[in-house]
Amino acid sequence: MNLASTTRKKMNKLTISKVSMFQTVVATLHENQTVVDSKPAFASALQSFETRLAELEQLLNDQAKDLKWIANEKVSTREKAIEKVYVLVKMMRAYSDSIGDENLQAKMRIRKREFTDIGILGLINTLSFVINEAGLIEEALVTFGVDSNLISELTSLRNKLISLNNAPRLALISRKTQTANIASLERELSDDLRTTLDPFVEMLKAEFPQFYAKYTAARHAVKPGYKLSAKDQVPPEPDDGANE
Repeated sequence: MNLASTTRKKMNKLTISKVSMFQTVVATLHENQTVVDSKPAFASALQSFETRLAELEQLLNDQAKDLKWIANEKVSTREKAIEKVYVLVKMMRAYSDSIGDENLQAKMRIRKREFTDIGILGLINTLSFVINEAGLIEEALVTFGVDSNLISELTSLRNKLISLNNAPRLALISRKTQTANIASLERELSDDLRTTLDPFVEMLKAEFPQFYAKYTAARHAVKPGYKLSAKDQVPPEPDDGANE
C-alpha cells in the first residue's frame, strides 16, 4: 500500500503510523530471516502477522479509494458513453434516411448537448432508449455498416453507469463495516507484536544482539509528527547499573 498517496489524508493518523511501523517490523524480520527461522514457531508467527497486515492494508486501500474512485469513474464512464451513443445515433439517423423511415428519423433527432446537459439518471434513460431502438434493427444496422460491437459496448457502459450511480450509497454503508474491521485488525496486530513477536525477539537478544537492536528500532518507527500510544511502544530496558 502506498501510504504517501493523497488518500492517506483521509485515514486516521495513528493508524497510518501503526501500519508504517508494522511494515518496518516485517521488513526488518525478513532482512534477518535466518534468525527468525531459527525458531520455527517464530517464523510461523511472522507469516500469520504478515497475512493479517496485508488484510489491513487492503481494507485501508478500499476505504480510501471508495468515494473518490466512484466519482472519477462515473465521470470517465459518462464521457465514454456519450461519445459512443452519439456515434450510434448518427449511424441510425443515416440508416433511417437511407430507407426513408421518418419515424426512426424523428426518434434519432438527438443533439449531442442533449446527452451532456442532462443528469446521470436522464443520461441512463436516454442511453436505454437508444439501445432499445438499435436492438430492434441490429441486423440491419450491422449490414448498413455499424460496428457490431458498438451496441454491446454501449450497453456495458450504460450498465456500469447504473452501478456507479448506486455505488456512493452502498460505499457509505460499507464504510462503517470497514472502519470496524480496520480497528479490529489493528488491535490484533498490536497485540501480536506485544504478546508473540516481541517475546521471540527477546529470547534471541543474547544470541543476536544486532538483530535485537534493529528490531527495537523498527518497533519505534513512526511517521514524522505522529506518536504511538504507550501500549504499542517497546518498553525501555531496565537499568542494570552497568554505567554507574
